Amino acid sequence: MNSVFEKFSLKGGRFLINERLFIDKLSKIKVFIFDWDGVFTSGLKDADLQSQFNESDSVGLNLLRFSFYLKFQQQPIIAFISGEKNLSAFTLAKREFIHRHYFKIPHKILAFQHLCQTLNVSEKECCFVFDDILDLSIAEHCGLRMYVQKPSAVLFNEYVLKNNLADYVSFSDGSKNAVREITELLIGVYDNFEEVLKHRIEFSAVYKNYLSSKRQIKTENFTYIQDRIESFSDKE
Repeated sequence: MNSVFEKFSLKGGRFLINERLFIDKLSKIKVFIFDWDGVFTSGLKDADLQSQFNESDSVGLNLLRFSFYLKFQQQPIIAFISGEKNLSAFTLAKREFIHRHYFKIPHKILAFQHLCQTLNVSEKECCFVFDDILDLSIAEHCGLRMYVQKPSAVLFNEYVLKNNLADYVSFSDGSKNAVREITELLIGVYDNFEEVLKHRIEFSAVYKNYLSSKRQIKTENFTYIQDRIESFSDKE
């Protein structure tokens, strides 16, 4: 049977580091950070500059968190970092009990540094899922880099690869459930995908305990105000 690396490679995913190094990097990860536009979304905006997310990606994110919980007996830290203010990101962050939601961040490394410092995690303990130029300041520093493909951006793709800014390039883009692809890949590398599904399908006691733990998480929103990262209430 093909390994998870072979399965995703056959679909068109590109691993830019070898299997052993990928597994080693993932073993150190405690935080999963996601860009919003172009990752959870296609990047399209309406007249009010708003976007939508896909429920399949939300399911994938939940399965990844449960996979981590089964493997390490604790919740991973989940964060969104966006350059814009997306109401759909607020909705998903609140509904899914996301730990940190950073929005309207003009220079994303500031949010990344704030997250690491305030949660006392190292840069190498962070996995980042990203797709475009504003994300590269984080990709230069974090432990595992998952790049959502952008087929039209020929020169940008070349730049990312040439400068060693990604460890995996997806075969899906943001309009075709790239988050679901990447979360399933990571679960596959954790080697507990069928166990995750079994507990979820049966709604087992273990899964209920995971849900109870997840629902204790209080989402914190942050934005950039007067040259610094500030806490923001979603009621403001």
